[in-house]
Amino acid sequence: MARNTKQDSAKRAALREWDAWALVHAKGVRHDGHHAMLFFQYLQRERSDLLPAGNGDKWQTVHGWLLQDGKVSN
Repeated sequence: MARNTKQDSAKRAALREWDAWALVHAKGVRHDGHHAMLFFQYLQRERSDLLPAGNGDKWQTVHGWLLQDGKVSN
């Protein structure tokens, strides 16, 4: 499987996880970088399988996904 396909699959899974996480942990508030960091820490602790593969900065990647999809503001 190509790297982009794996990355796209990881992104979709992480964004689905965000939707579920945000309903419980950040419902009814405007999501920003603080929420993105809390979500990233949750992924590290509870769902590391959803973190992007590779040697890059995983925080920057996940934060970028959330920004690009309009899940959080900067």
